[in-house]
Amino acid sequence: MPATYKFDLVITVALAAELPPEWRPKHTNTYRLFDRVAIVVTGVGLSKSHAAAQYIHRELTPRYVLNIGTCAALNRHQACGTWLNISHVHTPSQIYTL
Repeated sequence: MPATYKFDLVITVALAAELPPEWRPKHTNTYRLFDRVAIVVTGVGLSKSHAAAQYIHRELTPRYVLNIGTCAALNRHQACGTWLNISHVHTPSQIYTL
């Protein structure tokens, strides 16, 4: 059975200030930008981003997620401004290959 997606794309940012003013959510952390595109302001920090990721997976079921802004990295040689293409997601209980 093919997957059912509520959104084609969810864009995530830690802070609303990272978005153009016309894209900023007004009264909630989730904002529908277009018919099948949503923006989620996750908040700063591991616990907030983890909670946001769970919410996105459970409630928004997107085809793709795009994070805009900065993120922590384990590789100190990664150049600032480099696009990262995620191929594996590691969780405490599983490893997902995309």
